[in-house]
Amino acid sequence: MTWNLLGGGTLDGKDHTGENLKQLIEYVNEVDPDVFFVVQAYGSETAVLQGLNAGRAATDLYDSVPITVATEAKYRNLWLFTKLKVAQRYTERPEITDFHFGGAKLRLPNGKYVHAFTVWSRHEDSVFAPCATPW
Repeated sequence: MTWNLLGGGTLDGKDHTGENLKQLIEYVNEVDPDVFFVVQAYGSETAVLQGLNAGRAATDLYDSVPITVATEAKYRNLWLFTKLKVAQRYTERPEITDFHFGGAKLRLPNGKYVHAFTVWSRHEDSVFAPCATPW
């Protein structure tokens, strides 16, 4: 599962109540994915992890794994929450930065591995803008 939090769950700075992030966490807990990528984490990763793990059994906890490696919250874009063991992180690549693309090698319960990735791509216009046809 992946979700764009839109400004760390603040609806791009418009929700100062925390209600949007609270509802997101409630929904993700209902779905209960083993792998949950977040785009536009921007400092919300601690709140998300605490919300996901609240009331869970010790054998069912999520781990919090940065994909975008940055010290400042405003640059921590991609984040992974997973119940699976992380064997390796895939971050910075010569052809693309970890702000836009990355993932992890995850160990499945049967001992095999899966490679999971997420991407954040920029668009130039609003998603709500009218689509123009070139013809």
